[in-house]
Amino acid sequence: MEHKTVLIVGAGITRASHKPSLRIPDLPPPLDRDFFRITSKLHSTDYREFVSNLKRVYWHDFDNLLSSLELTFSTIWEKAIEIPDWRGSQKNPHSDLAIKLVELIRRVLAQTSNEMDVSENSEIYRLFRGEIFFGDLTIITFNYDLLIECVLDRIASDFKVQYPHLSTVFCYPGCYRLTKMIGSFPGHQSHEFESDKPFVNESKDHKGVELLKLHGSLNWAHLVLEEDDMRQRVTGRGFGGVYVVNSKNILWNLPQWINKGNLETLAPAIIPPIPKKSQFLDMAAYDGVWKLAARRLNEATRITIAGYSFPPTDLEACNLLKDNSSNLIYINVINPDESVCERVKRVYGRKVSEQFYSISEYVHRFSRDF
Repeated sequence: MEHKTVLIVGAGITRASHKPSLRIPDLPPPLDRDFFRITSKLHSTDYREFVSNLKRVYWHDFDNLLSSLELTFSTIWEKAIEIPDWRGSQKNPHSDLAIKLVELIRRVLAQTSNEMDVSENSEIYRLFRGEIFFGDLTIITFNYDLLIECVLDRIASDFKVQYPHLSTVFCYPGCYRLTKMIGSFPGHQSHEFESDKPFVNESKDHKGVELLKLHGSLNWAHLVLEEDDMRQRVTGRGFGGVYVVNSKNILWNLPQWINKGNLETLAPAIIPPIPKKSQFLDMAAYDGVWKLAARRLNEATRITIAGYSFPPTDLEACNLLKDNSSNLIYINVINPDESVCERVKRVYGRKVSEQFYSISEYVHRFSRDF
């Protein structure tokens, strides 16, 4: 019997795949609790400017804010949508902080997650290659970075030689199964990452491994106009689709141009790190992806949860996983934290089949054809 497998990937997998090199900084991709500490070391000038503005606006609660990216963004976001954007020369300070924080997220993840090792000897390569051989695979992730795409592109290129019948295992950007995709455009050369290259296996066909990015992605972009308010600048206009950048690296700068005298800019299409994400789920870029994720979870006989910690504030994700498990037989967890298994048990109402403390331990147990 071929299993329908869903692999749920969280930020812990990107973190675990970090290996410092000449091109990769010693500091790893950030998680919620250490985002500002890592940002302060990588982008000290931008960080100091952001913190200075944050302290001026939120002086009464400043000491608590920098302990968590989600707490900081949630505080700013609530004020920004509560107070309409100011017109004229003055900027709404809350809106300005939200836009600048999205920019910091993009730049920090670009510097820490671009150029990661996805060679055939890397653990992340062996993890995904093994899952592809195990059965029909859907990947659900909450990550903004492009590590998964880079791994799948490398695997597909290798398969063209080794297993020609599996050469369409990865189609980019068709893997995203976006129903509202305006188009894709090539990634422009970045001053920071000279080896910026397009994905080799480019196709809009809905074939191969499904990669459902439920919180958006830093290579998805929406169009921003000069007159757009903060909400539109951060999340898009709601009714439009997204552009997809064909670049293996998160770009340092997204392009902008003049159209009929108006400045048009591309901005990252992501759901910001706030607890109440439900307000974005009916938007064009996300609605179809979340519905497809629910269907695939219901079809799955086997789920592996890798590096996702089930944060209690991520209610929409927890409800999605809890409410869609009608055929589930096996639950495997890759995470060294014992408490994560307890959270999985609370979500699914059943025990974890097996817990693995590292990617290598899991690969050794399940990988095939190595």
